[in-house]
Amino acid sequence: MSWTAITLIWFVCLMALSTAMEHENYRDAFHLAASLLGVTSLLRRMGTCRIVLRESSIQVDNFFTSRSLAYTEIQRVNASPGCGLQLLTHLGEAVDSFAFGGSYLDFLFHSSERAAAEVDIEVRKRSRRTSRGRSGRRPSGGGGHSAPCLRRRWTMDGLLLIAVVCVAVGFAV
Repeated sequence: MSWTAITLIWFVCLMALSTAMEHENYRDAFHLAASLLGVTSLLRRMGTCRIVLRESSIQVDNFFTSRSLAYTEIQRVNASPGCGLQLLTHLGEAVDSFAFGGSYLDFLFHSSERAAAEVDIEVRKRSRRTSRGRSGRRPSGGGGHSAPCLRRRWTMDGLLLIAVVCVAVGFAV
């Protein structure tokens, strides 16, 4: 979601918040503020989901987790039904990426399928390039494979924390 849309949402919600405060309806004002902050946090976190093609690995950033896989660990890249790109490893594990999926525009223009094809070609190129330096052997299970780790986004996490505080204060009022 663009900053313009978020600014518009904030403007509408701040007008409603102003109206609630004028009528001394503080509970609704705090709950509205919590909703606004929570939705903004969610939309910004959604906007930062991505796949990054690095020198020797691919990084998958989803809502709350990030994961890095060596190119030699990836067997192929598919467009998974409804959720974006899916990286299948040589170990049989599927790593889903939210970055490209699930919209009506994706359904019409097949952007996930095109992205999967392009990423798959790039992964194969880079996998061959890095495996040549290893005497042509297929890599064993664990090289460059990482477990999902928590993604910290201080701005979005701060907004979510303030939203929780607003809910608590709203129930206390």
